[in-house]
Amino acid sequence: MSVDANIENGEVIVVAGDSTVDDAFWDGVPTSIYYHRHIRVPELTGEIEYQFKLNGTRLYIRTMQYMLTTRPVGKEWNRANINFEVRSGSTVRVNSPDSLIQNGGWYPYQREASVGYSVSLGASFRIGVHYDGTNNDTSEADHWGQWEEIIRRG
Repeated sequence: MSVDANIENGEVIVVAGDSTVDDAFWDGVPTSIYYHRHIRVPELTGEIEYQFKLNGTRLYIRTMQYMLTTRPVGKEWNRANINFEVRSGSTVRVNSPDSLIQNGGWYPYQREASVGYSVSLGASFRIGVHYDGTNNDTSEADHWGQWEEIIRRG
């Protein structure tokens, strides 16, 4: 993966990334959906399709497309953010551009990350959304959804 990255609090923060593997790598890999809900505005929700795959001692994950609801209904915003983190021993974070569309439609969102996989720790994944619009923003800590265990501890 070609990335711009920096270190914050001992974690690698990936700013942008290109594909490290070709599309054939993902053939036959099931697609999952991560569901996100705004911490204080229940009508703001997001869905992000993603895939993950173990390859040796590395876990690869990629997002595919997303949908974000809006308020008021029918209003389109275009500066939302969808960040994600994957962890298994270490944590890798991928930040989105400040330009994602928020209108209830589905849009491509292809980002990838990989992390060294630890059988004893398993692997988890979470999404953070900064919804665009009036009084919709949250703090850095509050924009994160729950960690989802994607591979159980061994």
